[in-house]
Amino acid sequence: PFDVQDMALLERAVAAAEAEPVLVIPAGGDCAEAAEAAAAFAAIGAHSMIATRLDTARRLGGVLSAAQAGRAAIMAAGTSPRIGEPLIQVNPVALARLLLPGRATDTIDAPRKEAVP
Repeated sequence: PFDVQDMALLERAVAAAEAEPVLVIPAGGDCAEAAEAAAAFAAIGAHSMIATRLDTARRLGGVLSAAQAGRAAIMAAGTSPRIGEPLIQVNPVALARLLLPGRATDTIDAPRKEAVP
């Protein structure tokens, strides 16, 4: 993302394909690095983001920094160690559950159980 010529080439390819670029960023990375990369990709139209490696990362600040710096919506996340597993859709509740320590990521889509009196 920091090579001007590469980014110009990518921008032309996106325009030629009439595609919507989506930033894919791994969790666990450096916050500043992720933010700079997201801002660079936002400049060529990447306003959606997929976060990966959420099953192995304990620090999600890089993902949040990237979303903020790139003004990108986190649309999906990878939470499985198996590459063939589908991504999960991310909404505000799912994101909050990912951020809560000690919460298993495989329960993100599970309905909440109400307490029984």
